[in-house]
Amino acid sequence: LTDVTGVQTCALPISGLTASFGEFDAVLSKIKKLRIREGRYIDARNTLMGYEAAAAKLYWQHVKVLLADDVPSFPGRRSRGAVDLVNSLINYGYGFLYRQIWREVLLAKLNPKIGFLHVPSGEKPVLVFDLIEEFRAQAVDKVVFSMLTKGEALKVSQKSGLLTDESRHKLIGDLLERQGTALKYRGEKVLLRHIIQNQVRGVGRYLRGEGNYRCFIGYY
Repeated sequence: LTDVTGVQTCALPISGLTASFGEFDAVLSKIKKLRIREGRYIDARNTLMGYEAAAAKLYWQHVKVLLADDVPSFPGRRSRGAVDLVNSLINYGYGFLYRQIWREVLLAKLNPKIGFLHVPSGEKPVLVFDLIEEFRAQAVDKVVFSMLTKGEALKVSQKSGLLTDESRHKLIGDLLERQGTALKYRGEKVLLRHIIQNQVRGVGRYLRGEGNYRCFIGYY
């Protein structure tokens, strides 16, 4: 749960971070208690998306506080039209991940236009929108935050409002390196790109009645 379009966040004081963990727990508790009533799938989906929005807002509040020393100008999470450095890096990284997951969806012979949480909408690949949520933090956020805290020379062009070519190249290099990093997965060490591939294929196995879908949970 890492991103909601248009969410505006404000910084919490450092002393408030620990206290706000209880708010995360409260959202998680509500999710665990959510039940889908017969014929009320849309209501349950809307409720769940509301919980996701609440958790995303908390997440980005924490990010703003934790990045305050390295990027004091970070305004909070912005998606479309963002011109600040942090959001530009995050948005570019999500685009990179988006294309990767879309490719895996097609290779798994899944219909990208039919999703579970995001409402089907014409030709939009809503299944990709669903699946990307599981990997944003591990595949993109962690990479961007690491680059920023290390003080790498990253810039947004004042003329175009976009990342400079050099910054994009650095980001792509680090994103690819992260894809080749082995993470704990099902009791083994598995490359992140293979985890993503297996999770997408896991949706297909679930739809064919070959077992339940187990989500991937990564750790910082």
